[in-house]
Amino acid sequence: MQNGLRKKIDSIDQLEADLPSILERIHTDPELAIAAAVNPLLFLDEIGYSLSAKVSAEIEERSRFSRRQIARRHKAIAKIDEITKERADLSSPEAIVEIFAKLGLDDVRPDLGQTGGRASGVLDFSEDFLAENRTRHPLFGALLELRRIEANSRLFASDAIYRKIRSRRLAIPGLRLKARLSQKPKSSHSGRSGDRDA
Repeated sequence: MQNGLRKKIDSIDQLEADLPSILERIHTDPELAIAAAVNPLLFLDEIGYSLSAKVSAEIEERSRFSRRQIARRHKAIAKIDEITKERADLSSPEAIVEIFAKLGLDDVRPDLGQTGGRASGVLDFSEDFLAENRTRHPLFGALLELRRIEANSRLFASDAIYRKIRSRRLAIPGLRLKARLSQKPKSSHSGRSGDRDA
């Protein structure tokens, strides 16, 4: 953006309208293409876009998951919402422990995760833990489905990794990028004569 101004984006349609200029910047600077590939949210922030939380979530979902995975993920989250009667932060182990307590599963305490052979101090709701407890309550099965979907998707680079890549302190050897743009399907009311009987 010019003169340090940030462009506020409140919808995917707004961002798609700017796609030609975004692609032009990527095309002229291969290092920006790498930045966009490792974390599109930080990339858009870097080039002057201020995204609403809704747009950020949608970009992350579209970037990380296939359409099939998105449908399965939404189904699992809806099941969790139905069971818990609330929308919880499913990325927070502490919030999940609170949900278990509200459901009368106070004795559910996952192991502390391991980092380099040492306890990390972070509660570990691993697939194994959820599978072992699956028969105790339907919430375990729904969380297990969500974990399995998320385990099969790539995560975005953290802010620290992104900054190292951008400052050339971290190289990604042999990285080859390939992208494909797709257009929205045209309306079935396009008025083509072959679509109607004469």
